[in-house]
Amino acid sequence: MVSPNLRLLICSVIILTLAAATGVMAQIAPTLNYQGRLTDASGTPVVDGNYDLIFRIYTAPSGGSLQWNSGASPVSVPVVNGLFSVVLGDASMTALPEPIFSGQTLYLEIEISGEAPFTPRQPIVATAYSLRANFAEESQNAQFLGGLSNSAFVPITGGTMTGLLTINIGGGGDEFIFSRSSTSGYSSFLQYFAGAPRILMFGLQSGGQITVVDDNDEAQINLAADPIFGGTLRLNDNEGGNGIFMLGGSSSTQTVFELTAGGNASLRIDASDSSPQPKLTIADEVGIPQIELDPGNANPGSKVYLPAGSIDGYEIADNTITGDKLLSNAISVSVLNDDAGGAQNAFQSATSLFLTSAGQATIIQAAINAPADGFVLAIASFNLKVYHVSATKSEAIFGLTADPPNLPGDQTREYIIWPSITSGTFGELISLQRIFPVTAGVNQITLTGEKTSGVNDHQVTDATLSLLYFKSSYGVVN
Repeated sequence: MVSPNLRLLICSVIILTLAAATGVMAQIAPTLNYQGRLTDASGTPVVDGNYDLIFRIYTAPSGGSLQWNSGASPVSVPVVNGLFSVVLGDASMTALPEPIFSGQTLYLEIEISGEAPFTPRQPIVATAYSLRANFAEESQNAQFLGGLSNSAFVPITGGTMTGLLTINIGGGGDEFIFSRSSTSGYSSFLQYFAGAPRILMFGLQSGGQITVVDDNDEAQINLAADPIFGGTLRLNDNEGGNGIFMLGGSSSTQTVFELTAGGNASLRIDASDSSPQPKLTIADEVGIPQIELDPGNANPGSKVYLPAGSIDGYEIADNTITGDKLLSNAISVSVLNDDAGGAQNAFQSATSLFLTSAGQATIIQAAINAPADGFVLAIASFNLKVYHVSATKSEAIFGLTADPPNLPGDQTREYIIWPSITSGTFGELISLQRIFPVTAGVNQITLTGEKTSGVNDHQVTDATLSLLYFKSSYGVVN
């Protein structure tokens, strides 16, 4: 068997990770390029072909501590004219550990599979380029650190920084400022500038807050978190005044949505655990409530609030609001300020009233207290009995009046039995209606009757008179 000799031609470290010590390219594993020559005992190059080689790195020329080996299996290396070249630590071998080139002198041992290792071991030294790269790296680090200790910097893998950090973008006035304080009312703070403050972020002791301002330094958007009121959001108008305000609330505070105009609430929704349903308030330009919907109010008359005069007859078309659209007591008389009307009834006892030829007589009267100027509908009814004698005319006239004994000539009711009718007793149920303009206060309406002809008196029984008040009319009332 030929016992080849190993002659070392080149031993150089190709530093693929020149900045590995600083972590810039630590993700790339280091490798070592090695070139050598195999000869027989007479110095003749070995026959061309592939040879199984084993590589090891030690800390001493002999003995020492093993730092690396090429793997469990030999590496097949092509040899031409005795020359071969390998990259130690490449994909065909065990990777070289990063800390292996930490400054100590190392020695390479080579063995042909099945033979004794070659001696002596070859020292591994840095090339001139490697030394130059190391020098350049140190010089560059010194320039970027500005002479400061590395303890003044936060590593990219995480760390803690104290004080104020300002980041200027492009030198054009756009910058970020990060700070942390325990004495200024906030624990952490971020401020972004674009010529003027734009975004402010606070880590307050009571909760976080983000504020966005415009070119005039007016706060337009504010988002905050509070341990008592929950989350809050404000969208302000162009002068920094309240526009839209939302309050998240908590178990002890109410949830609020508020839409404002001119600094005064125009629309507001309140909800809390104490009220089973939210409350809606719509206010005018000076903040005075005009409409309130409070379905959770225990008082039925307070579930809906409308100011006096908010709705009148002209504003509600026929069948706009019907009974099936309103819950029982949803709108009460007190809520509408008596605008819907009131009624007064009068009833005559069973005692009869006889109409004689003595002139006009009062049959029944009723009074109503009108809350304001308006109109009263009077409805009267009674039974009339006439004892008629043939060959004579039996006649009577009836009417409703607010100014007795004057009767409106076009709104009276006449009852006539002609002379040609046979004598006898005649009866009829008489009904009259009339609308009267009234003024605020007490108004009295009278039902009158008069016998104008006939032998016998006319008898009136069971007379009733009902009055109904309305604030508005839908036509001409005489």
